[in-house]
Amino acid sequence: MNSKNALILFIIFLIFSFAVCIIPEITQYDIECIKYVQSGLSDINSQIPIMAGGIIFYAMTFLPILIGCTYFFLNKMYKNIFLFGAVPFLAYFINSIIKAIVQRPRPPIELQIEEHMSSSSYVSRHTFVTACVFSIF
Repeated sequence: MNSKNALILFIIFLIFSFAVCIIPEITQYDIECIKYVQSGLSDINSQIPIMAGGIIFYAMTFLPILIGCTYFFLNKMYKNIFLFGAVPFLAYFINSIIKAIVQRPRPPIELQIEEHMSSSSYVSRHTFVTACVFSIF
């Protein structure tokens, strides 16, 4: 990804972050979307979306890292292995800082498929780490 595209994505991220912080209607809209999706999926066992979300997260995050690190290893580019492998950990750390700053509460407990009592909802850790990994390419 070139630096111009990265800058544009970062600016869009900042705009969304400020919007989430200063427009409370966005949270209410999110809750209504959750209710709508859950009503459409009410016949599905709740473990299926949890399992699918986990599989998709790992496939989209760790599989590219494994492939990239394997490529670098085979081409004896050892420094790149470290840098490439460090991105998800750095993204996780940055995400924790953003969550602490924004402190957007999660949806009501009755709307959560999987209970997350101890963390904020914005920005999604899965989304943030995956986006950081894919921004390397």
